[in-house]
Amino acid sequence: MKFGKTWNQNAETTSEGGSSDYLRYFKDAETTFRVLQEPQDWVEYWEHFNPNGFPFPCTGDRQNCPGCTSSNEKMQKASKKIAIQVLQGEWVNAFKVPKTVADKLANRANRIGTVTDRDYTIYKVQSKNSDGSTKTDYDVEGNEKIPVDISALEPKFKDVEAILQKMYDQSWGSGDSAMVTKDNAEQGQVQDNLRARLREQQMRTTEQMKEERPEPEWAAGKSEPEPKMWTEEELRALDMENLLDVCRSEGMNVPQELRDTKDTDKVVDWLLDQ
Repeated sequence: MKFGKTWNQNAETTSEGGSSDYLRYFKDAETTFRVLQEPQDWVEYWEHFNPNGFPFPCTGDRQNCPGCTSSNEKMQKASKKIAIQVLQGEWVNAFKVPKTVADKLANRANRIGTVTDRDYTIYKVQSKNSDGSTKTDYDVEGNEKIPVDISALEPKFKDVEAILQKMYDQSWGSGDSAMVTKDNAEQGQVQDNLRARLREQQMRTTEQMKEERPEPEWAAGKSEPEPKMWTEEELRALDMENLLDVCRSEGMNVPQELRDTKDTDKVVDWLLDQ
């Protein structure tokens, strides 16, 4: 199975002499490296989220890709990544970069004719959205122009396609890994749904406090009640039996070691952390 393609979408992806490794990514606030390939040799692919912590490449078949057909909304989505061979200090690594960063580097290549004649520093800038989620942006800064013999480093290039296959196999390569991935994805969706309901309840409570007269609980024409929205205070007021019933109704499996403690506060703390 082939996951990636060269960025110019015409030439075949080759990686002779490279060894299977893994794709680095931007973990630190700033990262400096020498790009060892021009944009037409970069490899693009689509990447799915995995709640196990192992992202995996999309197969490109939307009808059969385990990511595209997942019941987990986060896993269904895929983001475009660009794999680039880089030099960090004395080491040749393969980096996966967001398309926004790749576009900025490609713009430099278009403007000055190359992107391999100097080191680049990538700045990772994080900020908060209005809903409290984290937003990540990147800035690119070119350093002083210093020549490097790239041809001498080409034998050390990483095998990107082999790395992508390894990433896929970590999630789906065996029946056991596929089962764990599916189970965690389903549990992750349950947890996301519960968090969304708790956020909705918090927003509704805040809105009601701002109103002079709160809306009645039942609106005209409704034939059945809305699902119960639990506040933290209500959860902490429940005994263990009723608290476990709430967890089960939400599809949450409380670990046995927490049940054995018979400490409802610990169960609520666990529930809110999911």
